[in-house]
Amino acid sequence: LAFGWLGALFMILYLTFLGTEGATYELMRRYGINVYFGGTYVAQVLLLRRLLAVGRTRPGALPPWLLPATSLAALGVLASGAAFLVVKYVLARDMDRPEDALEWVVALLMQLFLLAIVLGWRDSRMRLWLDAAPGGTGEAESR
Repeated sequence: LAFGWLGALFMILYLTFLGTEGATYELMRRYGINVYFGGTYVAQVLLLRRLLAVGRTRPGALPPWLLPATSLAALGVLASGAAFLVVKYVLARDMDRPEDALEWVVALLMQLFLLAIVLGWRDSRMRLWLDAAPGGTGEAESR
């Protein structure tokens, strides 16, 4: 949850400075995009880890397609990042246009991950609630 919030806050930071110019914009863009992608990706990987645990402890609780779909999206993001690093630092190529294209591909894969989570949650019939009673832990639980 913390990594998801971190990613969201840095996306807001980035979006706030869209359309401005100069060194401030470049700094906000660099940090906004990098921390957004990094935080969101870590949050998705941690969620995938939780889903794997649910799949092991409650066979049949998740739709059979959910873990492969989310795993492919997460691996696609990882592979895209590795390809970017190889092209930029090993081959030392100019990356302005390819970097922009790669950011769009990674963003699409991350959104497909979220779509799979939404559809999987719906198909699993699991429910989420918050325990806000006195003495409760305040943590989200699913049944």
